Amino acid sequence: MLDQRVNEAIRVLWMSTEYDRSNDIKKMLEEAAAEKDGDACLLLSRCYGGACFIPEKFNFEEDDVKCEEYLDMSIRYGSALGMFAARRLAGYTPPNNTFIHEPYHSNHEIWDAVLSLAKENEPFSQYLIANAYYYGDCIELMDMDEEVLSTPRGIVILNQFMDEAEIWFEACIRQGFRLAIGNYVDLLTSGDYGREINKEKAWEMKIIGADYGYEEYQALVGDYLALKDPEKAKEYLDAALAQGNKEALFGYGMIYGIEGKNPDLVKSNKYFEEGLQANAWSVSCKNRLAQNYFHGGYGIEADPAKAFSYVADLEDSNDWASDIRGICYLHGWGVAPNYEKAKQQLEIYSGDKVNAIGLGEIYAYGLGVPVDIAKGMQYWNKFPDDPKVIEHKKNFKKGLFGWKRISK
Repeated sequence: MLDQRVNEAIRVLWMSTEYDRSNDIKKMLEEAAAEKDGDACLLLSRCYGGACFIPEKFNFEEDDVKCEEYLDMSIRYGSALGMFAARRLAGYTPPNNTFIHEPYHSNHEIWDAVLSLAKENEPFSQYLIANAYYYGDCIELMDMDEEVLSTPRGIVILNQFMDEAEIWFEACIRQGFRLAIGNYVDLLTSGDYGREINKEKAWEMKIIGADYGYEEYQALVGDYLALKDPEKAKEYLDAALAQGNKEALFGYGMIYGIEGKNPDLVKSNKYFEEGLQANAWSVSCKNRLAQNYFHGGYGIEADPAKAFSYVADLEDSNDWASDIRGICYLHGWGVAPNYEKAKQQLEIYSGDKVNAIGLGEIYAYGLGVPVDIAKGMQYWNKFPDDPKVIEHKKNFKKGLFGWKRISK
């Protein structure tokens, strides 16, 4: 059983949004640590360990030295949780070069102690057990022979680990343990070890995170619902914005964007620009601003040159806007014409409408390549009813000897 102060710290740090209680929690844990409570020392270690352990909004000072000092104390004071969790801190060397300290005499005893807490529905222990299965630390902790993973049964054993990880991740998430959601979603959607991808369950976990009031999941869920259910999306996005999460601005931009149910590109661009001001590296906001300006309408004039300016520097890292870059290179909008780059960009998603129409132009008119009208027609015929395709085809005629261009 954990000290009540430790239980309260776990609840606040990983199961609440009580960010103003940082000093209170730290003082409480320091009092317990002074009484040689090793579990409290572990939590203090995590407080000093940075954002990978504790939500940033608690504003704990990151201090690698204190992080390791408290971890040492946790192990010396006999915390099974400390001995268990310390193995995941990269580069950490435990006291006397061993994770096993009194009152425990083996890895398996440490495992059993933490598993016992998990079975008593203690969420932090459940999270540790889930991660041990997920990352494979369970092999060492259960004194298993790692060589077994190289045998024909290896993949079966790994899948058994993932089955156990699912059970424990879900158990602590349903209690509101936010830190577990990311790894569980990854487990459900990675397809590792031939596992079936379960997007529905992953979505359910994100909804749980949002409904518990965690702003990062409120923003994610709001973004996802922006095009499907804008009114419900606004509830989540407003909640995230109220907590200062600027990522939610992107969701509002999507609600009013080209693909939204009631497009208003003036509003859409406003939100995307605000999102970009909050995070200058927001590729998503740059992509969608480029999309809005490239197509125009719904309150703004099309401005392909401006569209290009948002995604020009993303060429090597972001394929999403390849159609916009390709057409701009093709026509010299915001950049000098470059048929080679245009073709390269448009071929990334050659089946999409803008890309296909652009490739049709390249081959039909011989822009940087030998004229091949038939190949150009193949691309255009993927979207025969598009006004641009209809207009282009007026310049060509098919005779007995193939296609001919009839106008310049």
